[in-house]
Amino acid sequence: MHPLKSKDLSMNEREQLDERAAILEFDAGWPKVIAESEAGRAIARQRWLRDQDGHGGWILPPSITGHIEPG
Repeated sequence: MHPLKSKDLSMNEREQLDERAAILEFDAGWPKVIAESEAGRAIARQRWLRDQDGHGGWILPPSITGHIEPG
């Protein structure tokens, strides 16, 4: 089972999880339980990245974010 419970997911995250799991299951040939688990891990990682960088899960280069270290 994936680490996120269905009730903890937004509608968008639920759709992403279902889509990722289906791709892993049918295209990659993974067992359903593993595909769902890995898809859930990807959603959890995306949430973590979004919380860390404030850019919706994307890691942006300093030239875009404006956070260029002096040096």
